[in-house]
Amino acid sequence: MKATAMVLILQFAFAMGVAADDATLPPVGAAPCIACDRVPGPSVAELMREQWEKLESGSIIQGVDPVEDSETVACTVRATALMVHPPAEVWSVLTDFESWERFMPMVDQAKVVRSEGDQTWIEVDYTVLSLDMGHTTVYQLNRSQGRLSWKLDDKYQHDIADTQGRWEFLPVADGKKTLLSYEATMDSGRKMPAFIQNYLTNRQVREMVVQLRGETARRFKVDRAADSK
Repeated sequence: MKATAMVLILQFAFAMGVAADDATLPPVGAAPCIACDRVPGPSVAELMREQWEKLESGSIIQGVDPVEDSETVACTVRATALMVHPPAEVWSVLTDFESWERFMPMVDQAKVVRSEGDQTWIEVDYTVLSLDMGHTTVYQLNRSQGRLSWKLDDKYQHDIADTQGRWEFLPVADGKKTLLSYEATMDSGRKMPAFIQNYLTNRQVREMVVQLRGETARRFKVDRAADSK
């Protein structure tokens, strides 16, 4: 994870970096049924043509909303992107938690500290504006619904006030691609000008998605040219 006290930190929830040894990568079969209970994703007819065309061209649709009545630096960030890989492949990359430091922004180290059923606790160390920070979040892995959600576990040491959010995976193009949605609410506990937090948030969210795309493509070296037509 790697962003500004508020939105920078929201990227620490997902980050990017270097390539891992293929021999150590977890098999996609470790998550065999990702989003299998979801209805196939929207078609051009179900979305505004302009928006769908932007997604197909590779654009990332983003938005930032301040949290009303917040006295600190809190906001909700959203992003939607079309991935040219099926849900199981994208899922396997995002849930390779201890490799986040290799391909996610701002993350210095990510470690699984506890697992119970479909819940996994991840301790993340990251750097924000030259400051060393960290927190532990508990992730809920809902494979059949294609949902990866998280929230701060304040029983562990944390350098932010709060964070929660989710990734949503929706199969499209007969399951060959993934409509990926991201939403996170972040409270850094630190005040800063709105234009700075918005700028950093948008930039970091975009970087996160771009790096996720790159890492997924690196791990699953398949010619996707035909899929994009």
